[in-house]
Amino acid sequence: MLMCKVTGKVVSTIKNESLVGMSLITVRALSFDAKGNEVVGKDVYVAADPFGCGVGHCVLVTQGGNARFAIGDGKAPVDMAVVGIID
Repeated sequence: MLMCKVTGKVVSTIKNESLVGMSLITVRALSFDAKGNEVVGKDVYVAADPFGCGVGHCVLVTQGGNARFAIGDGKAPVDMAVVGIID
């Protein structure tokens, strides 16, 4: 699992049936430096979002088979999914 920061939304005109009702969001890995300041990674990932996260939210994401399990469909074309919003 990774802590990530939501950086944007993905617009899709056609979605796989297993993703209907979910948002697709862009996220970047989030860590903290020695002083406790946020450090946002350079790599951008796309994650399925069943919660409706907004830009700027900190989220917990999972990858691979666990992502498909998290959204409840083992055959969904998902490699990363949000499993929680960090307050």
